[in-house]
Amino acid sequence: APMNFAAKANPDDPAVVLFTSGSFGAPRGVVLSQANMVTNVAQVAAHIDLDPNWVVFNPLPIFHCFGLTGGVFLPLLTGMRAFQYPSPLHIKQIPPLLKDTKASILFATDTFLNQCVRASVSDELSTLAFVCCGAEKVRDETHNLMAERFPTVPVVEGYGATEASPVIAVNKPT
Repeated sequence: APMNFAAKANPDDPAVVLFTSGSFGAPRGVVLSQANMVTNVAQVAAHIDLDPNWVVFNPLPIFHCFGLTGGVFLPLLTGMRAFQYPSPLHIKQIPPLLKDTKASILFATDTFLNQCVRASVSDELSTLAFVCCGAEKVRDETHNLMAERFPTVPVVEGYGATEASPVIAVNKPT
């Protein structure tokens, strides 16, 4: 008999409990609803022209709102494939994997992206349609490094907060 995995859920039902980094005081748990997560993904998808044939490469932890929303829920709810990598600290291993997986979107922080670009060889980031950075401001040094090494790959910046489910704003790739 076929299994029915559809769960009855109210949009206001809790989807996840994530813990903040504590950048505005002590860390605390934040309950995000089913509607929070689905609506936030829909907002991003309405703002950025996503291709269902793209591959999302996510080295960010999924216990963090950026890694979970961008790296898991965005591809899951928009039909894109996703490659989850367990740690952004493996700077030498990730660039060749970007090429091997034909990654289209890379989720990153400024620190990770800067180190990743420095560790990469000529075409390892060339399959990317864009890099989406969050969690910290992207420094001019990183923008300049990307423009020099991979001029066809735009770097977009997002801003968010766990309590906002998390994406508040993101610029468009150009």
